Amino acid sequence: MTITGRPTTPVTGHYLAATVTLHQRTALGTLIAAVRPDREVIAASALLPKGVSAEEYEREQRLAYLDSRRVAAAAAARAVGLPVTISGSGVRVTQVAEGVPAAEVLRPDDVIGAVDGQRVQTLQQLQRIVRSHPAGTSFDLTVERGGQTVQVQVQSAELPDVAGGVGLGIAAETRDLKVDLPFEVQFAEREGVGGPSAGLVHALVIADLLDRTDYARGQDIAATGTIDVDGNVGPVGGVGEKADAVEDAGAELFLTPQSEVEQARTVEKGLTVRGVDRLQQALRVLAGQSEAA
Repeated sequence: MTITGRPTTPVTGHYLAATVTLHQRTALGTLIAAVRPDREVIAASALLPKGVSAEEYEREQRLAYLDSRRVAAAAAARAVGLPVTISGSGVRVTQVAEGVPAAEVLRPDDVIGAVDGQRVQTLQQLQRIVRSHPAGTSFDLTVERGGQTVQVQVQSAELPDVAGGVGLGIAAETRDLKVDLPFEVQFAEREGVGGPSAGLVHALVIADLLDRTDYARGQDIAATGTIDVDGNVGPVGGVGEKADAVEDAGAELFLTPQSEVEQARTVEKGLTVRGVDRLQQALRVLAGQSEAA
């Protein structure tokens, strides 16, 4: 990636984005994959929400990847003390988890515009409101649905794998996301890549470029994890397979979401694995501080 409009410092090492590839196998291919330590067999229904085609899923994942790059730039800028403005026109629901109260009242493509009468422009605003109250709190949501505005009430749930531990149990994105940065950033295109799991590694690279601190310190560093504008790192899945891949690629350190660090450690050999909850914590690890074990 390239940053203009702001002084930068060279990155002395390499950052590796950890990815997994999805394949639909034959019966024989599935049996072979089941005995491979670097592969996992999962049902297609575990990935594709009900009623969503593979093409729609791929398109949504691509958009999530592109949005995550902008959010990563915002998180990195904030981490090094630069001003950032984030705006949007509401929170679009992309998926609702089974078994949470929201599953009874929210649907994919609903757009949440207000919570308890307070206007909500971005996903981060919604998360801050919900996480500031204990699990089980009821919220009155103003929702755009099929061209109409409806009022629904939903309870939050305890979600151990989510930063903060409390949420509505939905996957969502900021509609019409706009990120105003005090610099320009241009990313190298990666065709065919989707999903938000490269958010953490993008944020690390941008912070390394913007800050005078040499975070890479000549190392080959791999990382996976979603990120929000406040620097919270979220789970991504496939961490065990990613650990195999980055070790084969020569990585010395692998940063993962704290909630998934044990998955990576089950396959580590010469690879150092560290779990983190926030971008600042990850940067402290890279700077050589032991606080973020």
